[in-house]
Amino acid sequence: SGQPVDLVPLLVGLVQGGWLTLEAALRDPQGEVLLPWPYEASAAGPARSSALRRERLLRLPVSRVAPLVAWLRGIYMQHGPAITGDLPRLSRFELGALETFASGMRVNAPPSLNALLEQLRQLRTGEGLPPVTVSARVNAALRPYQLDGLTWMDFLRRAQFGGILADDMGLGKTLQTLSLLQSELDAGRLTRPSLVVVPTSLLGNWLAEAQRFTPDLRVLVLHGKQRGQHFASIAKAHLVVTSYPLAVRDIATLTAQSWHYLILDEAQRIKNSRSQAAVVLKSLQTQHRLCLSGTPIENHLGELWSLMDFVSPGLLGQEAQFREHYRVPIEKRQDTIQADNLARRVRPLCRAAASAC
Repeated sequence: SGQPVDLVPLLVGLVQGGWLTLEAALRDPQGEVLLPWPYEASAAGPARSSALRRERLLRLPVSRVAPLVAWLRGIYMQHGPAITGDLPRLSRFELGALETFASGMRVNAPPSLNALLEQLRQLRTGEGLPPVTVSARVNAALRPYQLDGLTWMDFLRRAQFGGILADDMGLGKTLQTLSLLQSELDAGRLTRPSLVVVPTSLLGNWLAEAQRFTPDLRVLVLHGKQRGQHFASIAKAHLVVTSYPLAVRDIATLTAQSWHYLILDEAQRIKNSRSQAAVVLKSLQTQHRLCLSGTPIENHLGELWSLMDFVSPGLLGQEAQFREHYRVPIEKRQDTIQADNLARRVRPLCRAAASAC
């Protein structure tokens, strides 16, 4: 009939009523979902101004409704009955899922939310990202894909998102990151130090590349038994580099400092969300977060959850929700719909010049 229908209350009712064991229907990408839709119809007879409450069944393609159902189900699992009436206050990262289906439906939202959705669309497609000029103080000519990575990281900063740079080994993740920090220094935004946590074997590499490519950055490497002598210099540094084992040991010192960027190199080191390193590093106070990894997923999807929980807490819900909603269906049942939903959800915040993401 061409009449607009607000789907959210209908789907919320199904979620709350426990009818969201729609999983058989939702597994069929060519199938349909039937939604009961109450509406007001004019009464027959003389009193035509009165209305009767009636109900129709709406037929909706699974391909259109599944992402919205997944999003609402995740909210309900996290907030429970709070979803009645007004929606609960959500983390901005939870809205990443909204962008995946906003293009297929009309979404009534305040301007601030529409602006956020547009930012997510730009991150997902790479279209319309503000161009970035490499600082003249960077002693290197960035290749086109490296400049794309720098542009993407700079846009993450503007939009206040964290992300995973998942370029393969040897494609210059360190150079891209150093170029980003140099730009921050040039713009006067590097008013607090940034912290990079790396495997012990890469401490020397980060120092050497910083001295070679961005010599204006004041770099402090925390390593060895005498590193405590340098703790007083942390606040004066532009870039502090430490290792995963020492970050755990020095947590009291690192927690006392507020950081501009917190960057994890070889970030798969926190793939176990319950590891001491993962728990400690997620507790640090920082304005921006980045992960660098050629292998963000080595064994199972739980590793991706841990990295995303570091850079964008709430994007994939709680770990138990993620396991039930994504990991089990995808890994155990080869659920292609949920695999696509997950890919769309993380793609804006996970960039790979090759094929790591």
